[in-house]
Amino acid sequence: HDQLGPFFFQHAFRDILIVPEIEVVVAGPAAAVPENNGRHAVIALAHHEIGKPGDLVNHRLFGDLQDMPEEIGIPPEIADRCHAAPPDGMAGLSPPKRSAAGIGHDHTCLDSCNSTEPLLQIGCGTHGIRGEANRYPMTAEIAFGVGQAVAYVFRKNGHRARVIIGKDTRISGYMLESSLEAGITSMGGHPYLVGVLPTPGIAFVTQSMRADAGIVISASHNPFQDNGLKIFGGNGFKLTDEEEDHIEDLILNRKLVDLMPTARGMGKAHRIDDVHGRYIVFLKNTFPRHLSMEGMKIVLDTANGATYRVAPEAFIELGADVEVIHNTPNGVNINERCGSQHTQDLRKRVVESRAAVGLAFDGDG
Repeated sequence: HDQLGPFFFQHAFRDILIVPEIEVVVAGPAAAVPENNGRHAVIALAHHEIGKPGDLVNHRLFGDLQDMPEEIGIPPEIADRCHAAPPDGMAGLSPPKRSAAGIGHDHTCLDSCNSTEPLLQIGCGTHGIRGEANRYPMTAEIAFGVGQAVAYVFRKNGHRARVIIGKDTRISGYMLESSLEAGITSMGGHPYLVGVLPTPGIAFVTQSMRADAGIVISASHNPFQDNGLKIFGGNGFKLTDEEEDHIEDLILNRKLVDLMPTARGMGKAHRIDDVHGRYIVFLKNTFPRHLSMEGMKIVLDTANGATYRVAPEAFIELGADVEVIHNTPNGVNINERCGSQHTQDLRKRVVESRAAVGLAFDGDG
């Protein structure tokens, strides 16, 4: 696949990190990847930034991503390279932007969030809010307040805020989705529920529908008991510091109760059923028409997560011969010994099936 290979790794995934030293995703044989020495190429699909080991965020509702590289087996010396310029031969790749593509996680921060600190002390700054589901701060109460605050911040004179809500396959997503929906409608906003969809897909729907904001319910590559909320604006990118500060102030200082409208001013919830088709069309349109995947064997590990439907359908419609593993989510098996953090099964199937490439996703895609 001399023509397809370079495009596949330098354009289709231009916002990922490629770290040959880390066994996260195995693709091969892929001569298009520089310096793979004829072996199966090893790439790390990471759609979020990586911070410094041990970084913590002070007690705030929101904060910049503070991920711990050693949590996913990345030595600090390699993590430092993740922010450096791309090596020769990878000029088409760029470090990921601060966009809607994922949230980080910090178990040390998570431990503090599960403590008995007062309600106004919310610390889990990870480009969003993260914690163990049904435990502070990932509770229905907090999610309800987030929904209220988002609807209030993004409403305008004569305009009710329109907010897209999407999630991955965690069982706690039902609770958080319903709480967000209730909070948004109670503040006069209109939530649009799109169900299970990868994080970039939720950003796409938010932009294409010209919504005011989007909320992703996911904890990315973490186990099912964790969950998180990430909020981004109508442009698909993270909120400004001013918007985050405003939302924090409304929730942490308990100002929302005095801002709720009367019953006549409450909003209505909507469910959108055709978002998967819209997103697949968008994905296919990013692939050049002069290239083809016809006859190309691809193995996908969807981590029992948000890509379990979209990813196979997109590659099949592009003509690839697709084999899918770990695509039967049940609410508690997301990222369980599969996906981008556990690639043993993927590596085995790539070799056994003599596939051209294997791609592993994490929980939110």
